[in-house]
Amino acid sequence: MERQTLQLSPTESLTTDQQRSAFQVPFGVVANYKLWDGKHFVPYVGLKAGTMFARNTTYYGVKGLYDKAWGGYVSPEIGFNIYPCKNKNWGFHVAGYYSYGTNKTYTLTSEINGQNNAGFRVGVIF
Repeated sequence: MERQTLQLSPTESLTTDQQRSAFQVPFGVVANYKLWDGKHFVPYVGLKAGTMFARNTTYYGVKGLYDKAWGGYVSPEIGFNIYPCKNKNWGFHVAGYYSYGTNKTYTLTSEINGQNNAGFRVGVIF
């Protein structure tokens, strides 16, 4: 990011190249519902709910400021498992999800109310 001058208060300003990072760790319970249990294809919908720890850091020059907070967490998802063998002892997993945390943190110049993500997972299950 390019250098910029940040107005910290009416009498303070800082010229720097600001960078931010977010670290999130959710904790909770998971519930999945199989839409149908096929021989090789098993689609499902699921929900994760609990709490999330978040740490947001603003780096400027060689220093950094961080704020950490706990908040609520919810993440619905939809996906499917593919089992190439009849006995279903291994297979492939594909899922899409959205997650939202209610954490409230402050960075150098702004407030972050809630954090959300959307993504997908691809993997091997056994």
